[in-house]
Amino acid sequence: FTDIKNFKLLCGSWNVNGQSPQELLHSWLLTDEEPPDILAIGFQELDLSKEAFIFSDSPKEAEWQQAV
Repeated sequence: FTDIKNFKLLCGSWNVNGQSPQELLHSWLLTDEEPPDILAIGFQELDLSKEAFIFSDSPKEAEWQQAV
């Protein structure tokens, strides 16, 4: 038995260069009247501090999660 369904996927990537979010992301994430079913978002260079590389933990991660 197979059930085929269509869905909308938005896949995006953003190099944030260690910066905190400065603006709302609606214009990037919601580009159509009907929102996507799945958002796949990747961030590069989220935190460029030495501590983030050593401990793999960063307060910037929470800032960007909240923005999304």
